[in-house]
Amino acid sequence: MFKEDVAPAYAAFLAENFSEKQIISDLPFYQKMAKGWEKPVEGVLLPTFALQVLGDPHAFDRGRRGRGLLEKIIQAQLGEEGTLEDFNVYPDQLYNFAMTANLLDTPLTYDIIALPDIDQIALTEKIKVYLHENSGVTTALASKFSDRAFVCTGGQVNLATKKLIKRLLANSCQLYYSGDLDQSGIKIADNLLLEFPEIHLLNMDLKTYKEHYQASVPPVKDKQIKEVENPDLQEVLTEIQKKKRVIFEEAIHEFL
Repeated sequence: MFKEDVAPAYAAFLAENFSEKQIISDLPFYQKMAKGWEKPVEGVLLPTFALQVLGDPHAFDRGRRGRGLLEKIIQAQLGEEGTLEDFNVYPDQLYNFAMTANLLDTPLTYDIIALPDIDQIALTEKIKVYLHENSGVTTALASKFSDRAFVCTGGQVNLATKKLIKRLLANSCQLYYSGDLDQSGIKIADNLLLEFPEIHLLNMDLKTYKEHYQASVPPVKDKQIKEVENPDLQEVLTEIQKKKRVIFEEAIHEFL
């Protein structure tokens, strides 16, 4: 009856990872976790998702059994490199603000937008907006080009920034993204394009990597990525892995 009530893919996942004895020993837990099998359509904060699935906002905290099973579910669906963010679940509520420059009627540096305000704040229509992974690059470019609007993603794109991106696209804005030419940076860009294919890449192709190879350095630490979906990003990822050298956005931002 349990197998008939849950999604076949979830039942198959459990059968592959757990014995019948394990499942039967805590059947209510595995029944509730069936609601965590489907990737949320919209981004959701981790405590909210935990409350929806298991009825406890702390059920997906680190070290809890629910968190362990959720991570297995994500890896089963998205691969070993899959993260909570890739699954549209965001663990850090304090980090959910959007960093912008020259986009709003506020001082040049950073306009801090609280998460609840993203859907209400007035935004300009039909403009070009430049997204950068690095805050230092964003600051330097915003100071140099006061007529351009910028958004800093600060690495992995958080929920607030995604909500802002969605609104900018709805306002017919053209968005351009640039980040580090290392494996982690390529993965961040690929994830962003999977969710927002309308975004254009700047200086994140094989041509750029080869042109500015003199600015490359050996990676001190870089996540090992097997592959990405975007063919242009896959090309440069392959070259990075072959050369074992990376180019940080700070080294080539003058060419943007």
